[in-house]
Amino acid sequence: MSMERKTKKQLVDEMAELRRKVASLEKKIREQQESEITELQRRREQHFTQKKQRIDPLYVIFDRQYEYVNQTFEDLFGYETGEICHPKFDIMTVITPECRQAVEKTFIEGIRGNYHTCEFKFEGLKKDGMKIECETLVIFIPYKWGTAIQGIIHNVSVPASINRFDERVRESRMNAVMYYS
Repeated sequence: MSMERKTKKQLVDEMAELRRKVASLEKKIREQQESEITELQRRREQHFTQKKQRIDPLYVIFDRQYEYVNQTFEDLFGYETGEICHPKFDIMTVITPECRQAVEKTFIEGIRGNYHTCEFKFEGLKKDGMKIECETLVIFIPYKWGTAIQGIIHNVSVPASINRFDERVRESRMNAVMYYS
């Protein structure tokens, strides 16, 4: 039906119906936007919660003693703050004997002012005797009557199950190479 043949009442009814449809669509759009905003807020909160949980182990050493360690450091090495920050606790306890000399040399060089920051790998030693591959970034900071060492550790150990999987993959490849040779 063309516009010219519709009665005024039909046009008014159509307009009312169109308004209801527009209002319904606008409501759906608002609900969708609110839903998206809620989802974004949920994701943001989840992201920041995960970020908080993923704080790397931090430590501060001064005068050959741990001045500060965070909870993640405690969890990584299995010691409590009271043990680690005790004056009789040797800072090299969390480093394997094979790596202690190199780490100590690095610390001495930094304290002498040969560099302000340094990044190196070492093998850590947990309280239970388990060895873990670590990478640390240290900053040498003038503090009180000397130099403090602030560090952040990244645990770069590969779980044993992944190592075993990698070994099986290498063996399979070697077998395949020998089979096709």
